[in-house]
Amino acid sequence: MHVDTDETHPRATQRQATFHQTTQRFAVGTVDALVVIFDVRTATKWRVLEGHEGAINAVTFDGAGQRLASFSAQVYMCNVYCVY
Repeated sequence: MHVDTDETHPRATQRQATFHQTTQRFAVGTVDALVVIFDVRTATKWRVLEGHEGAINAVTFDGAGQRLASFSAQVYMCNVYCVY
């Protein structure tokens, strides 16, 4: 899923949102340096992850949905969170 739809934008191919089918969780990286995870099954905000110092440019779950990686290009920082 690509959130930025401007094809000419240099970050248009980076994912700022991701969905994990098995866990039914949807994660969104924000410009406020947060990663927000929603539980689609219950239609609730499940967790808010902190730890970045700049806008989140990319997020992705691992194959099992137990970890989530996020990246901020503003400060060249990658975080990996346990989300089980």
